[in-house]
This record gives sequence, C-alpha cells and structure tokens, in this order.
Amino acid sequence: MPKYTTKDIRNLVLAGGAFSGKTTLVEHLLHHVGLIPRPGRIEDGNTVCDYDALEKEYKHSLDSALVHFDYHGSHINLIDTPGSADFLGKTISCFPAVETIAVVISAATGVDTVTRRLMKTARERNLPRIIIVNKIDHGDDLAEVLMGIQETFGSECLP
Repeated sequence: MPKYTTKDIRNLVLAGGAFSGKTTLVEHLLHHVGLIPRPGRIEDGNTVCDYDALEKEYKHSLDSALVHFDYHGSHINLIDTPGSADFLGKTISCFPAVETIAVVISAATGVDTVTRRLMKTARERNLPRIIIVNKIDHGDDLAEVLMGIQETFGSECLP
C-alpha cells in the first residue's frame, strides 16, 4: 500500500457543461495510470463513473461519481459530476469537498451557461479553478474558443 500524507492528497471536481467530455476524460486518466485496461465509452455503456442503468440508457451522468488513483507520489480523489443544467445542484454540492475545480469546456461548443455558473460559484467560494479545453479535435477554431474563455472569465485565463 502506498504511503502518503495529507499534503500529498489532491481533491478535484471535474465540472462543466453537458457533453463537454468529463466522464471520457476520467476514463482516459484511469487508463493512463493503469487502473483500467482500456478507456470505456459512454456509447458502449462501460464507463467507470456512469455505472447506473439510467446513466447507461440516457448516455450521460445523472449523479456524481468518485474515483481515486495514485500518481507521482500524490493520491488523487477525482469527482466526475453531471453537466446538465438540471443537475447543477449535484455538481455544486461537491465543491465543499475539494480544493480545486477543474472546469471542462468543449472546444466544439465553447463557454456555455452552465460553465459560467460553475466558474461564478467557484469564484464566490474562493476555490481555485483550472480550465480544461477538451475535444480540441472537434473544434473549428481553438483560438476563438480561447478568446471566448478570456472574454468571459478575464485575462487571468491563460493557455
């Protein structure tokens, strides 16, 4: 069993709009650290975080899910949250449990209203935020997405 202290524990929430790729990102992280032999796919209903029958049927997260892994001497607790505006409360309810919010933005759609609300709530709670631009292979203009992020959240958002 690995030995680490509380200073080596990282608690993060993955938050963002619907279909920004949060669950898929978790799958690739779990595969990268060797916990799963290959990333699951939402379309196939075999992801680690979307294990509920309804999540498999609807093909999106309905509740938050916790995964954990060790990486370079740190223990990472990662909460994958639903992205639908209907479940925003479930996402925000995870904020007190973490020290960092990782906001996932799809390059295909850019900043949406859920992302704006998540960033505002995290700022009000004085939580550090990082932005992950996901699905860059599906976006038309990455520079435009980055410009939209900076226009919406300020110049402190740097690539």
